[in-house]
Amino acid sequence: MAVLGLGVVGGRLARELVSGNPEVPLALHSSREGRREELGRVFADAVRAGTVTVRAGRDEPTPGVEVVVLTGDQDGQVDAASVHLHARRHVVTTVDSYECARKLLDLDDLARGMARTLVVGACFSPD
Repeated sequence: MAVLGLGVVGGRLARELVSGNPEVPLALHSSREGRREELGRVFADAVRAGTVTVRAGRDEPTPGVEVVVLTGDQDGQVDAASVHLHARRHVVTTVDSYECARKLLDLDDLARGMARTLVVGACFSPD
């Protein structure tokens, strides 16, 4: 599994995944060097054990990853979800706008055609 984007949501998800089942390989991707260094220290034991890797970039996950979780830039999640579905990966998204959620739901036929799961995680708050 890979978490692409390690802001508040991605960082918290990483902590939950590592604490829940530390034996499942997890790749963490961030474009921010400081965040990568911070999480490398937080997960130092798992990194040494080889179950967690912390990598630069958010575009291409670690080879062999079958599930990606997209966090962060919600506008980019629609295109990224399509790319990962075409690469035959299961995709979990985290958006907070109706427009992005609607566009992600429009990828349903693609996901079904690829026999992949697309989870559209969305939360909204009134302005």
